Amino acid sequence: KKYFPTEDDLNPNQKFVQNQALKLLEENKDFQKKAALFKVNWKQEQNMILKFYKLLRDADFYKDYLADTHTSLEEDKKFLIKVVDRLMMDFDLLKSYYEEKSVYFSEGYDLEGVLLIKFFDGISPKFNSEATLPGIYSTSGQKVNDDKIFVQKLFRKVILNDEELSEIIREKSKSWDYERIPVLDVILLKMAIVELKEMKTIPIKVTLNEYIELAKYFSTPKSKTFINGVLDKLIGEFKADGTIKKTGRGLIE
Repeated sequence: KKYFPTEDDLNPNQKFVQNQALKLLEENKDFQKKAALFKVNWKQEQNMILKFYKLLRDADFYKDYLADTHTSLEEDKKFLIKVVDRLMMDFDLLKSYYEEKSVYFSEGYDLEGVLLIKFFDGISPKFNSEATLPGIYSTSGQKVNDDKIFVQKLFRKVILNDEELSEIIREKSKSWDYERIPVLDVILLKMAIVELKEMKTIPIKVTLNEYIELAKYFSTPKSKTFINGVLDKLIGEFKADGTIKKTGRGLIE
């Protein structure tokens, strides 16, 4: 049986291959350096890549992208964002691949997708071969990395004051069996207490809302109610005895 090549075989659509955003990333020295550092290699995952490509090939937005003869960096960025948002985030084989690499990755998969979308959205013609990839913190690259300082201080204070923080939580959760409180709830409460007492420029409501959200996302269905109740009591007491001392415009209540 003879095989006669089609027009698409003879003249394949090169638009995806020539995606400007991917080209900028491929030519970036910092990206190349990090790929080598972390030994990024997909040669053993050809089966997974093929399955993902088949999903992509069947997607309507991919067909529309190839059919559009107009090319621009902005259009290429929008296409990549759709790939991440509509396909990659629900691609179970990729999730499983990373979960095998680290048991902790499953919780961060959605966050990685958000960061990837943010990265592609932020690519501009200025992102040349000499540009530096974004750091893990929003203040990375700045003279004073406030985000990194915040994380380090929070971690250090929680560790150093572990016993005191445990006692505070025990005192405020007497109607609960302390030993049966989810470990993650205890950790979140310790972090929240340190943030309330030590981080002078973070509004009380921001701390309260963020830790309730963290409990909702990472812990048990009842955790948000428990954490809200304990923190509500503590905030009232901390305000009354002057433990909370916020500084900055609009932070003093």
